Amino acid sequence: GGGASLDRADLELPASRYGRRGAAAGGRRNDGPRGLDPSAFMPHSAATDAMDDSSLLSRLVQPSALQVSCLAARLTSLRALHRFWAAGEPKAMLQHLRRVNDPSIAVDVLRAGALTHCQLDLEGALLLLPVLRKLLSSDHDEHVETSLDALALLLSSFGSMIASSVNAPPTTSVDLSGEARARRCKECYEHFDEMRGELRQLSATSGVKQRRSADLLHGLSLVMGLPA
Repeated sequence: GGGASLDRADLELPASRYGRRGAAAGGRRNDGPRGLDPSAFMPHSAATDAMDDSSLLSRLVQPSALQVSCLAARLTSLRALHRFWAAGEPKAMLQHLRRVNDPSIAVDVLRAGALTHCQLDLEGALLLLPVLRKLLSSDHDEHVETSLDALALLLSSFGSMIASSVNAPPTTSVDLSGEARARRCKECYEHFDEMRGELRQLSATSGVKQRRSADLLHGLSLVMGLPA
């Protein structure tokens, strides 16, 4: 594909550094570590035996059909998400992100600044919170740290509004838009509340996750009145 080819000289290790022996007993050359025959780990067939090093390397690095399919699907999803973002439709982007249900794609989008470069409202926050909770329970540090950053941003943007709505006395007047906002605030509050268990576990670890989760717990207590 236009790249430089590798020949045998490119692959050989410096003899002075690794103490290569010129020949093994019986005149047979041994290019591998002592006591280990590299050929034992290679598939034995007439085609493989006839391959030179460059052909073998080319065969080994060829992507599998499954890899190609996964990467193509991921690229298609990222392009669709970018179209929504470029068109200024953050809610459509987040709805598509939830349908895709791929944590790696969610991290890519959030790391690219999806929350800092678009006008996100309470409905958008409600769409995003379940995605962030899934990332928060991931085994991958990057996923967890991305979730913590996004949660802190949502708390900063909507925490006071959510707390005021949840703690407001009931009203008897008819206000459909106000009722919809109160319902969204209540659902956001419940999402934050349900994540406190994961945050407590993270705050008992160490490093970046520990600091950010402890800060977030403190913020939830301070802004929304949730017990740390």
